[in-house]
Amino acid sequence: MSKEEKRFVPEILRDFGYVVLRKTEKGEPMLVLRLALLKGRYGDFLAFEKRWVRSVKEDGLETRWAKWTCTFPAKKGEARELLKAMAELLRRAMKQPWSEEEVVEGFTKEIY
Repeated sequence: MSKEEKRFVPEILRDFGYVVLRKTEKGEPMLVLRLALLKGRYGDFLAFEKRWVRSVKEDGLETRWAKWTCTFPAKKGEARELLKAMAELLRRAMKQPWSEEEVVEGFTKEIY
């Protein structure tokens, strides 16, 4: 595999915008969650990405990837099914105690 293949960067087909996750003490965005439709090697997909804000400009934010991504299929039906499954798991987690040991134990009991 060549260096170019390893460093493949998906093309942004559509940017759906940002939601601020964390602000600085001055109230400026520091960390955002972005949703975009991307074209990858194997087709289109939706990607949620956490991004650090480098600067706020008149035409938008300059950001860099914060090393967190969650992808969904570009097909709406498949994306909806994945979202439902994730929401169900999150609901289960919310009913569990929040100490790390108890959460792991709770999930283990449900799985086995």
